[in-house]
Amino acid sequence: MNSVRELVRGLTVDEMRTMSMENCIKPTTASDFEKAIDRTSPSVCAADIAKYEAWMEEFGSF
Repeated sequence: MNSVRELVRGLTVDEMRTMSMENCIKPTTASDFEKAIDRTSPSVCAADIAKYEAWMEEFGSF
C-alpha cells in the first residue's frame, strides 16, 4: 500500500485537497503482507510458544 508520504510527494496543498481517495487506494498485495511481516515483531516469545505446544501435545484441542 502507498504511504501518505508517497502519495503527496511533490504536490501542493491545493493539489492535496482536491485528491480523490479512489485514486489513492490500490489493492493489497502479497508483497504488502510480506513487508508488514518483516516490520512486525513477534507478540509471543519462543518460550511461551514451546509451553503452549507442550500443552497441546498433552491435552490436545477441542
